[in-house]
Amino acid sequence: TYNPVTITNNTGADDTYSVAVVDTVLSTGTTGGSPVPNVVKRTWTINKSTANTAGTGTALTFKWKPTDTTGLVTNPVLYAYVAGTGWVAQTAGTITRTDSTVTYTRYMGALTNTQFMLANPVPVITSFTPTSAGSGVTITINGTGLSNASAVTLGGVTAVVVSNTATQITAVVGAGASR
Repeated sequence: TYNPVTITNNTGADDTYSVAVVDTVLSTGTTGGSPVPNVVKRTWTINKSTANTAGTGTALTFKWKPTDTTGLVTNPVLYAYVAGTGWVAQTAGTITRTDSTVTYTRYMGALTNTQFMLANPVPVITSFTPTSAGSGVTITINGTGLSNASAVTLGGVTAVVVSNTATQITAVVGAGASR
């Protein structure tokens, strides 16, 4: 299996890292649980002997093959598992992507058996127009993380997705909707 991770220590001090990789997403942090859509099917567990307290922390580059994904993975985000909370998107550092890598720089969190996974960002809706629409009306939904939308439901009525990008969905409201 192909599961490389490249670790760059930018703390300014010598350190020892260890990595373990599981060929699934540990959706509950310790077990696979139910399948998670639109992810790289890996959980990387990284450990280092001292905390990231100096310099610019650690840079992490995760690599995968196209066959290592479930669903459509576009613009993946690095998530770290937090006990009692679940998977949390890492946003304090800088992320760069290619079709088969994600590099996260300036990771300053603890690396004490920290679990990581890569998945699409959680969709966030910032606006939609019109704010009221009946059957057959075209609506526009704006936000982030929208690129994998395959269905839109408004008040329990399915709308037909006409187009979607990472920041916008256009859909036609289905029969049975009321203003």
